[in-house]
Amino acid sequence: MNAKTITAFALTATLATSLAACSSDDPAAPAPATSSSSGTAPAKTSEPAEPAPTETSAQTPDSCADISTAPGADVAGKALGTCVVDAMTAAGTGQMVVEDGTSTSTVVFRFDPKYSAYVTGGVDGGLGLILEEKTGWFLQDGTWVQERSGDQLVDAAIGLARVFSDPLMIKTYLGTCDTWSTKGSDGGQTRYDCTDTFTFAGSSMSDVWFTVDEDFLGVESVATASMAGMSATTTQTFSRWGEPVEIPDPR
Repeated sequence: MNAKTITAFALTATLATSLAACSSDDPAAPAPATSSSSGTAPAKTSEPAEPAPTETSAQTPDSCADISTAPGADVAGKALGTCVVDAMTAAGTGQMVVEDGTSTSTVVFRFDPKYSAYVTGGVDGGLGLILEEKTGWFLQDGTWVQERSGDQLVDAAIGLARVFSDPLMIKTYLGTCDTWSTKGSDGGQTRYDCTDTFTFAGSSMSDVWFTVDEDFLGVESVATASMAGMSATTTQTFSRWGEPVEIPDPR
């Protein structure tokens, strides 16, 4: 694992996984089964960790009932964040493609029965990372290396992802902007624009908008993040809501 891969992963974790990883709100959920004592296992990329979920249709959560899509409406960030999280969780599965102008990463994720996500792509296309609620793995030289196996770089990368995979993080992201405004729905989609800049994960966020479909599932999110005199605009495109996704078994 090289510095370029770590950098690509960090970008994905801060500006992608934080919006995708929305597991159940039960903090006391039991940890997944432990791995072998060595913490490494040959990479298995052809089979899912468990049977893929059956495709289901999304149902609009009760928390979205008061989220207005009327032209000129203002919506509180905390309410919007709760609605979007609940809609994602209800869908069960999804995919997000993250583009920042220098790299593209893909995240597939599911929430049933437990949250897990599989991140691939990155600057050199070699990024591979799996997250579960209580553990994670990094693909290193064709082998899945579990966190807390003695590799400090792997632990640092997975630890970073762990922070931004908290199910409340999307609520924090959208809720950090006090007010989102909309010009109304267009073709079944509604775009909400943050009315001000805000700070998230140490970066100043500007020109931020978040588009949802009629079920309040994410369609696209765009934001410009600035830090230490540098800035990058990231676009996240959501798809495959409720469709089967494959996440390798790293054990």
